[in-house]
Amino acid sequence: MAVRVLSACLAAGATRTAWAQGEPRRVGWLVTGKRANAEGFVNGQFGRLASRGWRLGTDLVLVPRFAENDLRALPALARELVATKPDIIVTGGSGPATAALGATRSIPIVVMYAAAPVEVGLVESLSRPGGNLTGTSAASPEFAGKLLDVLRSVRPSIERVAILRNPDNLGIQQYTPHAQAAAQRLGLKLHYFETRQPQQLRPEELDAARPDAIYVINDFVMGPLYATLARFALERRILSIGVDRNFVRAGGLLSLGPDQDEMEQVLVDYVDRILRGASPAVLPVREPTRFNLTINRRTAAAVGVTLTQELLLRAHEVLDAAVPPA
Repeated sequence: MAVRVLSACLAAGATRTAWAQGEPRRVGWLVTGKRANAEGFVNGQFGRLASRGWRLGTDLVLVPRFAENDLRALPALARELVATKPDIIVTGGSGPATAALGATRSIPIVVMYAAAPVEVGLVESLSRPGGNLTGTSAASPEFAGKLLDVLRSVRPSIERVAILRNPDNLGIQQYTPHAQAAAQRLGLKLHYFETRQPQQLRPEELDAARPDAIYVINDFVMGPLYATLARFALERRILSIGVDRNFVRAGGLLSLGPDQDEMEQVLVDYVDRILRGASPAVLPVREPTRFNLTINRRTAAAVGVTLTQELLLRAHEVLDAAVPPA
């Protein structure tokens, strides 16, 4: 996700003339994930920068810092990044945003998908952040129950749902009461499985809960596990759903989440406006307004799900994606 944040923001640019003259602008990039997973994608976006008049290394200097999936490294990396005196810092998620705020209260910060930004203290309010940080939020906590509604509509007989999450994902606890309320309404029992690193996943513990469905909350920990979790569900012919459409591309059954293009356009606009002189203190944190349902037709057939016409009409994208080999 943090990689998509950077490419969206940089592709927007500010005024070509203002940035083409004088010292190159420094764009700090604080990334939770691994350098190896990020650099290739970013390199592929340089064409977008060139099409907007940017010459990397001349008009624009990228200053990335990678936590290599170690959340404990974020505060020190943020301080190191601030010491390079960037013009703006781009990041993704409430954890990295908190680290960036802890390192500077003056350099503008643009964040994508901040979970519960008011509740975790990133901003004073969504409408008026009041400090040096703005951007987009993740779906509101109430959204947590929507995925359970989709699971029940696909297979009404389900009773037990395993929710996989990273407990260190800042703000994620705000979603739990809403998921529980939806589960009570639907007559579902939720089992939480918390994993701080991909290698800590224990499939045998999942098996012991005998879930009828798995529900994956995306972040840098769960992303590398998408194919593993999709395969787990497929082998047991149970349902699987996530917030990230990449879960479906890895063989998962369903995803329901914010429209990434919409969120990236907000970031494009905000980075541009801030670099033109706008204050992040008065740029509202934007919540998602469009949510996309993605369906994997191949997985549906494999787990015995009949896709109704109503569900297919709701879908933004219907794929035929196989689970990658183990």
